[in-house]
Amino acid sequence: MSERGKKRVVVTDAGNAPWAGREDEARAPTRSLSPEQQLELVDRVKGLEAQLAQVAASRQLTPTEQLSAEQQLLELRRSLPWRVGRVVTIPVRVLQRAGRRLRRR
Repeated sequence: MSERGKKRVVVTDAGNAPWAGREDEARAPTRSLSPEQQLELVDRVKGLEAQLAQVAASRQLTPTEQLSAEQQLLELRRSLPWRVGRVVTIPVRVLQRAGRRLRRR
């Protein structure tokens, strides 16, 4: 792959300058790391995992957003295309349920 075709990976840490390099360099280092460098790398990974967990936890729906999403779902289920689709797929769902019951025996 040419130098131009390789993806660039940028990893940042709040306390350090960003690291930018080719993706393959991030996956397979060509030199061995000293124990100190390994500990620094482990610490950095743990910090990034903690940041990711914090971001994932903070992106929950607010009560207003939750209510809006539930209303949209109810509107969808009341729509004609949804109801027609449910009627059309009844035979398939019945056969799937019967097949699961037979396999359990």
